[in-house]
Amino acid sequence: DGKKHKTETLTSRYLPDYPVKDETTFFDDILDEAQQTTIRILHISKKKGVEFGVNISKPLSLHGETESVQITDSTGRTEITLPLAYTVKALLTKGRHKNGRLSYFTNMILRPGTKTLLLVDDINKRMYAMGCDSRIINELFAVRINTKHYPSFDKAAVMSAEEYIASSKKAMSENIGMADSIALSHPTLSAKWKSLQSEDERMRYSHCLFQQQYNWSKEDFKKLMPKLMAETNMLSTALPYHTTSDNLNFIFNDYLTFEKERSGWTFPNVVRWLAEAPENGKRLKMSAADRKMFATYDSIAKVAEKLRNEEAARYMYEDDANKAVVKYCSNFYNANIQKKPDVMRLMIAEDIKREWAIMDACNTTATIRDVQKATIVNKMIETYGISLPKDIVASLPNEIHSKYLRKLLTDANQKLIDYEQKTETEQPALQDNRPVESMTDGREIFEKIIAPYKGKVIYLDVWGTWCSPCKKEMKNVPALKETLKGMDVVFLYLCNGSSDESLKNNIKQFGLTGKNVVHYNLPASQQAALEKYIGLEGYPTYKLIDRNGRIMPGRCPRPSQPDMVKTAIEQLQE
Repeated sequence: DGKKHKTETLTSRYLPDYPVKDETTFFDDILDEAQQTTIRILHISKKKGVEFGVNISKPLSLHGETESVQITDSTGRTEITLPLAYTVKALLTKGRHKNGRLSYFTNMILRPGTKTLLLVDDINKRMYAMGCDSRIINELFAVRINTKHYPSFDKAAVMSAEEYIASSKKAMSENIGMADSIALSHPTLSAKWKSLQSEDERMRYSHCLFQQQYNWSKEDFKKLMPKLMAETNMLSTALPYHTTSDNLNFIFNDYLTFEKERSGWTFPNVVRWLAEAPENGKRLKMSAADRKMFATYDSIAKVAEKLRNEEAARYMYEDDANKAVVKYCSNFYNANIQKKPDVMRLMIAEDIKREWAIMDACNTTATIRDVQKATIVNKMIETYGISLPKDIVASLPNEIHSKYLRKLLTDANQKLIDYEQKTETEQPALQDNRPVESMTDGREIFEKIIAPYKGKVIYLDVWGTWCSPCKKEMKNVPALKETLKGMDVVFLYLCNGSSDESLKNNIKQFGLTGKNVVHYNLPASQQAALEKYIGLEGYPTYKLIDRNGRIMPGRCPRPSQPDMVKTAIEQLQE
């Protein structure tokens, strides 16, 4: 500007407080198209070739993350670019843990189409940001809060509802109080920093309360939540959606589950609706015996509603008589709904419409409503892995106003359509279940499945097409296969709770084919017996099976750890 300015060398760890206040708010629009956002990093360190990454929540996904990683050059410089259509909270990572995962470093706020320069000085212990949104980034670097934790899920399981609510309210109040106290001692902190602390804390509190529907009895939860929601608007925030999206996504997922169950859209009623819906064209038929079993399931579920979660689970799944009814109904669903894409699409369409109606009645902002309606559709795409019902696709322009969000959904749906129309060029990987259809014992099923591969090492993956962490690992399978090229190894996939159509779409999407690749999609009861014998650790579960058919104890490396997998297999082949 042609004027002289007084400058001084920065030696502090972080940038000092800004000299003037900033009352501007966050950019809160969703653009029609994504714009490139750039983060340039200068790393001053004795180490070269350090990995830096920017990690953001995957759009419209409950569990997915998008990681953009680059390595510094000989001068310590690197550049990360990512497309953004809205303001996001991002995690900056630096280096990796011993387990191969990226190491969390610090939070940032990023806006579409902006450029940010970061100085990360390990030698002099300094870190500064420059650029359009550098003020809030520098404030997040410099002014941090050691927040008090809410009661853990396990601790909450032994607390009464009243005790948990009181403890959680206290933690929220104390954390917001700490933020307010810090703001008083740093009077020029921006309005963005203040709102980020208080609103994020309120969302954490809301998320923790909604999670208690998996702890408290359903009866108690239905009584307490409307009152708690009236006290604190849990379904809205003044912040841009994607700066608190982790908590908000889970809050709305739990809220929609709660509201659907409260309105009677329960498992038995869904099945009965499908059998009676005129649109179904009698594709799903229920005998008198079927209806009697589902009525019994209803009665069992009503008793379970009065029990806390663990007691309810034992009542439904460990009592022999109740367990038999639950198993019967589960098998009916698996055979007559899950395995039939036309019936599944009818259920998906009705589920989406009901959740959209809940969102229309919800006290929240227009942007949050739009994002959540799109998230509802994407959840169905990710969970069921089959193309959307045509009436839902036709409704998208009326229900979802953001052009960008609609394009995300239509692109994802078109990929599924393409997979469904794509013919298999390699040997079909999905095995015929008939050789094991009469078996009920997990060990017997396991030994029958692996019998053709005795003498080879088997890399076993227990997963589901509905499982986001499973599919995140699947993206690493091509690199794993390349690492294991030439080794005598079989890839065995056991798919849980998925339709054949969804499984085949995923096989095509991730390229899970080849002469040494085997897939099974067993009925629910056989899959459960097999998982019990294998020793399921959650989804996904990985196991190595030696040449003699023995399951190796302990944890097995994941596809994202190809070198560790190779070493483990080499040890079994010695």
